[in-house]
Amino acid sequence: MLIISVSVNAGVSEGLVAYKAHNFALALKEFAAAADTGDAAAQYNIGLMLERGEGVAQNYPDAAVWYGRSAEQGYVAAQFNLGVLYQRGLGVNADPAQATVWYAKAADQGFADAQYNLGVAYDQGLGVNQDVAQAAQWYRRAANQGNANAQNNLGSLYENGIGIDRDFVQAAALYRAAAEQGHSLAQTNLGQMYTRGNGVDHDDNQAVFWFAKAAAQGDINAQLLLAADYARGIGVPQDFKAALLWYGKAAQQGPAAAQQKLGDLYRLGLGTSKDLKTATSWYRRAAEQGDAEALNNLGSIYDQGIGVTRNRALGFMLFSLALKSNPGASATIQTATDNRRSSMLQLSDREIDAGEAQAEAVHKGKQTLAQAIDSYVKTTVVVPAKTAKPAKPAPPAEPLIHRIQT
Repeated sequence: MLIISVSVNAGVSEGLVAYKAHNFALALKEFAAAADTGDAAAQYNIGLMLERGEGVAQNYPDAAVWYGRSAEQGYVAAQFNLGVLYQRGLGVNADPAQATVWYAKAADQGFADAQYNLGVAYDQGLGVNQDVAQAAQWYRRAANQGNANAQNNLGSLYENGIGIDRDFVQAAALYRAAAEQGHSLAQTNLGQMYTRGNGVDHDDNQAVFWFAKAAAQGDINAQLLLAADYARGIGVPQDFKAALLWYGKAAQQGPAAAQQKLGDLYRLGLGTSKDLKTATSWYRRAAEQGDAEALNNLGSIYDQGIGVTRNRALGFMLFSLALKSNPGASATIQTATDNRRSSMLQLSDREIDAGEAQAEAVHKGKQTLAQAIDSYVKTTVVVPAKTAKPAKPAPPAEPLIHRIQT
């Protein structure tokens, strides 16, 4: 949304003075007088104050009315803001097609934010037929005016060769232009270009530099990448305390990958004292999101009784669920397969069938993992080991926990 605008109308000028002095009541009175004469800037300003609730109760429907009056006269800021209201369904019914109509009118007048939003509409097929080549044209027009969002998105199209020919050099240049304006996603993208050596010389130090800037702004991917670099000592000296810090910041925002890695650090005592209770807590949070590695590690904790009451039946169920959660995670799946095979040798056929059924129920969403775990903890007793069947190979001494990649 945009700032209060001024016109040649004296009432609007006086209203602007009052607005800057935070005398919203007087500003609204002056704008209203000018708006009654048909002044587009005054009409826009009233809409903006209604939208923000300045000097008047916030009222999106009335804001839309005033924006509409101004927009119909070709006032570019009103056209853009009216498009935003239609896009978000504020004061009007959400209507992507109508939003696009108003973005297009503002974009044709050279308004960069409208050009970017129109690019997004074509990029994602919002209110128009998806047309990435058309999106690239609008992104480029906005990017040429310094719009950081457009620079980042156009860079992504160049990097991936979507709608335009792939060009890593152009992608890196656009990411840099946006990154230098503080655009966190572009900073992350530029860091990854340095990591891969795409469009720029490979430089892990530069990658860390840009990851750190984005991570400080809360970008989850940057926090994960920065944490991994500290854990492995890539571009920076190996520092597990720093890895713990950045995995922790990312984990608090919810991604399972960060929660799983944080569990690893607490379990292994890297960057912190060993804390099996905290490790288990993070593994469980990641497992509840279906993370195969966390499910396997949580299964091992219960199967071995690491910091918890040993519960082989629960361990087996978690190993089984890990196999269903992400068949593409080859290393994790192989570990979970080995763990599950070992666990089966310690359980009765009834317990095996029950565990498989429970894993399937969780996998299909018929039951949450938290409910399944709680039911096992409350009702399952520790199962003594039974004699392995002669036809099967001897199991490994203990199930394996997939290790943090260092």
